[in-house]
Amino acid sequence: MEPNKPADGDRTRSRASTPKRLSEASAVLESNPLAPYFAPIPLPATAAFIAGLLAWLMPVRTSLRVVIAIGVLGAIWIGCRRASRRRRATTWRLHPGELQQLEYGQVVARHAFSREQPFQLQGYELQLYKSDNARDAPVEVDRLCVAGVDDMRIQMFPFVLATRRLGMPVRVVEEPGGPLDEEWHYVFDVREAALLEAAAEGPAPAWTAKPVTWRGRPRIWQALALAVRLISAYYACSWFIGRTERLPDGAAPWSADAALFALSFILAAWAAGWLYRALLLPPARWHITPDRIRTRDRVYGSLDLPASRIAAIVPQYGGVSLPGGITWTWCTLQFYGYDLRFLGTAQAKGIRPDDLLTSLAERGYRIVDVQR
Repeated sequence: MEPNKPADGDRTRSRASTPKRLSEASAVLESNPLAPYFAPIPLPATAAFIAGLLAWLMPVRTSLRVVIAIGVLGAIWIGCRRASRRRRATTWRLHPGELQQLEYGQVVARHAFSREQPFQLQGYELQLYKSDNARDAPVEVDRLCVAGVDDMRIQMFPFVLATRRLGMPVRVVEEPGGPLDEEWHYVFDVREAALLEAAAEGPAPAWTAKPVTWRGRPRIWQALALAVRLISAYYACSWFIGRTERLPDGAAPWSADAALFALSFILAAWAAGWLYRALLLPPARWHITPDRIRTRDRVYGSLDLPASRIAAIVPQYGGVSLPGGITWTWCTLQFYGYDLRFLGTAQAKGIRPDDLLTSLAERGYRIVDVQR
């Protein structure tokens, strides 16, 4: 069966479409685009604690304490948001024979490589090395990552696969200049062979044509969580207003009134930030049909891919150990085309991996589940 060659214009992301530059069109791999939201889990608590502590240590008028606390809180949120934009503005692109680093669309660094002088990956931390012309010792370029979110925002397997397609494969080594890591190479070989087989066989037969939608959490739990956040924010803000009215001007930091004021502000700001984060970051949503996959998640934003472009899907698993011996598991899925081009990544946090992968397989999508 003749594989379907994907067209570059089919992929859509949650960002404005712009005319594609020649350098972008020739890239075989680039950094994952991230969602335009920024609100990590520790941010509401950290920002509230810092702002409340500063307000507590300043023996000034009550109104000025409130202004300082709110100003510091807003400055922390705005600063983190600007740092997130700067982080998204730095991207990497892999071209035949060259790896480019870009900031705001402008190339700021180029790293040439070839079959004689390939890149090297060392250790599970996925450090990226390039052989230097003058000496055998490798020179550190940057770092890949497991989920495609940090550092270069490129996962290990898509990068290795892309360099193999270019005929300049990465050397995965146990130590700089040392022997090859046979375990990693075996996993990559098996994955690549499975992708080639899926591309050659074409789409799998769909068992059902019924669309299915998966969300990160059931709606009833979303409603209950939002209600708890609203009630917490209301009572915390009410207590803060009550403490503000009782606080005398110029109260010393070691006084009980100043301490209770700072504590009430921390709780109110924490609850408000918690609520804002819940409204800003909707849970993951997957809409799957035999013809198309549409996803939206908190990390990678939106992804819309027609089934005609998807040769196979490669899951990567993550998990968190909870009290009581419970492990919360989720998966991040990578999409590959019929020419083994990396199409994108989507996260399914809050959705059971078995249910999601079964739904994909039932609708004719091939799953390549090969783990280390």
